[in-house]
Amino acid sequence: MTSGKVRNKTLRPTDFAPGTLRRGVRGPVGPPGATGAAGAVAGPLPSGGTVRGRWTVLGNNTDAGAGDIAANAFSFGAQLAAAPAPVFVFGGPPTAQCPGSSEAPEAAAGVLCIYVEYQVNINSTINTIIGTETGKTSRQGAEVYIVNAAAAVGGYGARGSWAVTAP
Repeated sequence: MTSGKVRNKTLRPTDFAPGTLRRGVRGPVGPPGATGAAGAVAGPLPSGGTVRGRWTVLGNNTDAGAGDIAANAFSFGAQLAAAPAPVFVFGGPPTAQCPGSSEAPEAAAGVLCIYVEYQVNINSTINTIIGTETGKTSRQGAEVYIVNAAAAVGGYGARGSWAVTAP
């Protein structure tokens, strides 16, 4: 085929034999880019540092009986010097320990604020557990558990956000 029979700009690199196309001269190095956002914390969370996240616990009641338990754990992404005290926030005005909201979670130093924004078919039991100890957290994270209250087959759950501030 001759160049007169090929329409301009229709050939691709795969249309040429290996080694036929040559790489051009490398251009000059451009200016350095802006510094990116801070990533995960390496090592312990500094005193006064805050990390935030989301949590969800879902369960499915298959036997039409109340009392089923569902749980889900979350990690702080950094280690604290001591396990924080868990405080659940079910709406209402901000407090000294938990001055934020589900949309903008905040926590006082040494506190894990767990903001509950939605719950369905559960009793009043939403708590934390580490191992077999209810109401506990660890230096690395927490586990939230819920108890089904519905006496009918179906789903139950809760979700929200959290914030923890290192002491």
